[in-house]
Amino acid sequence: MKKIFTAVGFFALMSSGVAFAQCSVANLSAWSVVNNAPVSENGFGSSLDVTAAAAMAGTACGLDVKTIVSNSGPTGGDSDKPYVIDDSPAGESRFRAAFCVNANNITIPGTGSFRKAKFHVAQCAAGTCEGGNVTVWRLVNLDTSGATNNIGIEFWVRDDNLPGTNPRLKKRKFSFDIPDNTPTRIEYDLNIANGSIDVWLDGSPVSLPAEFSNLALTPWQAGIQRARLGFIERRSSIPENQHYYLDEYESRRQTFIGGTCN
Repeated sequence: MKKIFTAVGFFALMSSGVAFAQCSVANLSAWSVVNNAPVSENGFGSSLDVTAAAAMAGTACGLDVKTIVSNSGPTGGDSDKPYVIDDSPAGESRFRAAFCVNANNITIPGTGSFRKAKFHVAQCAAGTCEGGNVTVWRLVNLDTSGATNNIGIEFWVRDDNLPGTNPRLKKRKFSFDIPDNTPTRIEYDLNIANGSIDVWLDGSPVSLPAEFSNLALTPWQAGIQRARLGFIERRSSIPENQHYYLDEYESRRQTFIGGTCN
């Protein structure tokens, strides 16, 4: 069982349990990898920070993520994305994760292309399965007319039942509303072995369509080998230098995690 906190607050279970006197990017040393990309080619500083404003669930500090544009073109590569990585999963066929998210009223376009903020992924390692990401979590504007800024969560998970020959394009999607400016606790249980994903919102189960309990995940049976948090988009039309917050990330193999963000 592995337990990781995005914002370590007063202790970090992945480092040494040392108490931190203040919020600092040094606290991210609890993570296996920290890639702190610049917000844009024109400055605005780094895109990841650890701040008191981002704290949720009674912690002292949270992960403060700024939206960026430096990777918005077709040349944007992995090194241009701001994220942290936990690489402790060892090919997990069952993976459960929970985290707090606060969209902080970021503005997301309701129309056009690349209008999502991907903030969490659970992945196979490169070369072990098709497409890498097994499940992806994103902030979206649920009002696709663009008339309002109604923030929600969209996630997708692989499903080889979907038509086509390219496993990278086989994505089963679902979305739900969250508060635009207060914390929400998301938890999910991905079971590659039996082909299912279950989701909880603030400790209550989310009713998913039947096809989410009958996923074909054989091409991704190498299992989960790492998880990322941050702004993991190659292209995004979301305005730069906005802040959203993540906190209290925890992953396990099977048992329910629970908890709230308030």
